[in-house]
Amino acid sequence: KSEFSNSQGIEITVRMDKSLEFLAIDFFGEENIIKTADSLYITFYSEYPSWVITTFASLGDKAEIVSPDSLRSEIKNFLKNTISHDTLLSYFGCTISFKRRIRYANRK
Repeated sequence: KSEFSNSQGIEITVRMDKSLEFLAIDFFGEENIIKTADSLYITFYSEYPSWVITTFASLGDKAEIVSPDSLRSEIKNFLKNTISHDTLLSYFGCTISFKRRIRYANRK
C-alpha cells in the first residue's frame, strides 16, 4: 500500500501511459490498476493532493488526472503558474518543460 494512497482523503482517478506501468505499480500496487489497450487507470484516495499535482505534472503527456474536476483545474493552474515563472521540473533526472504539458492540458 502506498503512503500516498489510502482510504481517506479525496477520490482521485488518473490515467497513465502503459510505458509508466512500473511507476504505477510502485505507487499504487498492481491490484489497483485497470489496464486498457494503451493506458492504465487507477482510482485511489489521497490526503495529499499537492503530491498528486506535482507528480502528475512532472510526467508530461504520459499521465493525466481524470477526476475530480477540481484537481484537474488545480493542475492546470499549477502548470500556468510554473510557465509564468519559466520554471523547469526535474523528475528522475529528466528535465521536463511545462510548456509542452500545459498545451496538452488545455486540449482537454
